[in-house]
Amino acid sequence: MSMPPITGSHAKLIAQPTVDLHTTRKPKIAGNSKPELLDFPEELMNKILNSVHPSASAAFSMASRKSHDLCEKIYQNMKKDPDLDKKYEGKYPYLHLIAKPSLQEAIDDYNQQINKYRFLNHFEFEDDLSNKDLWGKINKVVEEFDWKKVDKKIEFYTFCLSFNKLAENAARALGNLANNSDNQQAIVEAGAIAPLVKLVRSGTDDQKVNAAEALGALANDNRDNQNKIAKAGAIEPLVELVRSEIDAQKRKRSTTAERALENLAYNNPDNQKVIMEKLVKLLTDGTDIQKDNADTALLFLGEENPDNQKAIVEAGASKPYVELVKNGTDAQKEMAANSLMHLAANNLANQNAIVEAGAIKPLIELLENGTDNQKDFAAGALGNLSVGNLAANNLANQNAIAKAGAIEPLIKVLRDGRDFLNPTIALRALAANNPDNRKAIMGKLVTSLMDETNNQKENVAMALGDLAEHNPDNQNAIFEAGAIDPLVVISKNGTPYQKENAARALGALASNNPDIKRAIREAGAIEPLMDLFLFGTVQQKEYVYKAIKNL
Repeated sequence: MSMPPITGSHAKLIAQPTVDLHTTRKPKIAGNSKPELLDFPEELMNKILNSVHPSASAAFSMASRKSHDLCEKIYQNMKKDPDLDKKYEGKYPYLHLIAKPSLQEAIDDYNQQINKYRFLNHFEFEDDLSNKDLWGKINKVVEEFDWKKVDKKIEFYTFCLSFNKLAENAARALGNLANNSDNQQAIVEAGAIAPLVKLVRSGTDDQKVNAAEALGALANDNRDNQNKIAKAGAIEPLVELVRSEIDAQKRKRSTTAERALENLAYNNPDNQKVIMEKLVKLLTDGTDIQKDNADTALLFLGEENPDNQKAIVEAGASKPYVELVKNGTDAQKEMAANSLMHLAANNLANQNAIVEAGAIKPLIELLENGTDNQKDFAAGALGNLSVGNLAANNLANQNAIAKAGAIEPLIKVLRDGRDFLNPTIALRALAANNPDNRKAIMGKLVTSLMDETNNQKENVAMALGDLAEHNPDNQNAIFEAGAIDPLVVISKNGTPYQKENAARALGALASNNPDIKRAIREAGAIEPLMDLFLFGTVQQKEYVYKAIKNL
């Protein structure tokens, strides 16, 4: 061995446990316990009730024996009052180390573990070691004793969760092991869930982060573990991490909690309901910072996850989101519009709930007066509210949005904005299978094509190409609105980007439409298109090739 043995008088292995940290007052015992339970000196009582300090000294052995005696007395009292198990559960953290069906079995198993790790008494662990260095030294000793097998490491790391100087690194180690599905069950059977939940609830920042990460890894794609973790009370402290206003590591903590909540909610309707209700309550009643954190968490949980999106809306998120769009800070308005955009995607029930919450008018106001990002997300939300689901459009919402005056500001955002994608998608959604909306939209776009500045013409030409692509109804509406002549003029005399977008639009309009093909030829498009093909940029040549092929 590279580390020398030491005498008991110098041996100090681990600091006090993480549970009930900084508690100095004498813990209370349930009123129906026997009076003799209070006869121990206060110092010893605190040691027992805060879990035994696993020192290598003689004091440790004495405390362990007295702790066992005390628990024996509690066990006798439990025969008279079975509910004592719940009453003492929080006062004796070491009883959570192993998931045993009875108090006595837990006591026995705890003492077996103490004996198992007594070999650590023979090694020196200096008082001033950092948590990281202490962890490295202990693991080196463990490996010397052939504890390299995963199952033994899991048992040891779980035992270490109850001790302050070891808990942070033990939780991290268990989290890493839990990323392997084969280890998940072993970690749960070792009793790790309860102490990990306690760390998330009352540990240091780093302990909370690592414990949340470990719980998330244990819950990953494992329904049994999801339920066990939820039953152990993990959801509340994980949501508390989301709501935390502590500046230090705030984003790291929130992100870790979000991932854990996502894994707990995955394909688990019961957990989804509880998690979303708590986050929506925070979104409704929290401070500005807490609302921001809740919105970030809900957006993370709902992104590309239809089950979570449904659960979020069913938990009542529509109204607080609409309220934030109307009266929130600039950041909240942007995030709320973004969240409504995601929640409305391909979900008819969500769309109807959002509209019933009064979303259309404030989203249009955001289109008219918001920042660039706010306008972009508002456009995306209105577009998704119009689409219905993958199989159909939402005609009622299309008409309500158009009637509320959305078309003009959508076109203005498209013309003037730095990002025309969401406005274009919204206009396409409003026009789908809706002749009245389609006529109004294409007419306004073609007017803009003739009257606006260079940059605006460029954006409108690109939007017309997008709208015409593989859509005969839109092709005909654009043609009937008179788009061919101005597009041909732009292909001759426009800026390089205008020419490129005009060529693309002409090609999309001509696709599989004989009447429009003939009109484009008659408008004199072939000559400017051939000039672009011979002398234009690579992208211009690509679009011209497709256009001529369609003509």
